[in-house]
Amino acid sequence: MAISYSGKVNEYTAGAYTITGPMVPMPFLMEVIRRFSELTGVSITGSFLAHSELQKLLFYNTRALDGSSTLLLSQHLPALTMPVLLLELRKMFGLAMLIDPADKTIKLDFLGDFFGNVATIDWSEKALKTYKKRPELNRRLLLSSVLDGGDGLAKDNPPELADYLTPALDEDTGTTPISCQLSTLLTDEATGLATTKQAGRTEQFSQLANNFAPRLLFWNGLTAGPGVAPQPLATAKSGGYSLYWTGADGLAATFWPAIEAMRKRMYYLERQMDLDEVDLATLDWSQKVHINGVDYLVARIQVALPIKQPANLLLEGVNACNI
Repeated sequence: MAISYSGKVNEYTAGAYTITGPMVPMPFLMEVIRRFSELTGVSITGSFLAHSELQKLLFYNTRALDGSSTLLLSQHLPALTMPVLLLELRKMFGLAMLIDPADKTIKLDFLGDFFGNVATIDWSEKALKTYKKRPELNRRLLLSSVLDGGDGLAKDNPPELADYLTPALDEDTGTTPISCQLSTLLTDEATGLATTKQAGRTEQFSQLANNFAPRLLFWNGLTAGPGVAPQPLATAKSGGYSLYWTGADGLAATFWPAIEAMRKRMYYLERQMDLDEVDLATLDWSQKVHINGVDYLVARIQVALPIKQPANLLLEGVNACNI
């Protein structure tokens, strides 16, 4: 059956999807992660997956079913491996990823939540006297997404898809760019629907070579507007959250404030520590360690096993204190 295209995919009228237009599945992000866990035996948990609004995230897709009654999930997902997807989610939502290879677990938590933790370990007695303190030279964040070059609307650089830059600080500092492969779609003001100008992928017109970049939308369910009957709706916004970087409900304002505030006063401490195997085995990287009156996050540990000499640590400090 040939596709009759009205300008909409998954067109919905009179309480049902039309049978002549292109049907394009858009898998839920959390369902894809769940399927990956089942296939690999890797448990993926954390506050990111438990977030009520983020559970509504789905993948934008341009591959039509072409009349098939069977959905092969791999055909309708962007060209990302699962490790790359998790890394890109970290960039978009300001996440920390804690991996335990032995237990085959991955935790995705919001990095900003770590900064309020109270230090649970005191390593003051393990610290050698000499240390090197240096500032973070690039304390402003530049948050951006790689836009889909096949979307004619994104090519126009609309303000909704603008990058976010930390406002100028009191003292000169450079920027830390974080570019994410994930982005989202614009919303048509007249219809309230997500909109794009992009060639789809279908067997009927020999268009299977058309690619699409990874983009996310929020599933809003059946939604009605003034004088408009309820229709399935997936857009860049939901429940006070937005997938655009800027704006009061944008990614920068909702998921990055604690990280941004920390970086404004951030410095590094290079210090040798007399750590033993128990210290290494019991270290929780999400927790702060206390050293001589200051709490730090551990950024890096360099030590040879078996331990015969002090370990070299890179610590992240967020306030100016005597050491």
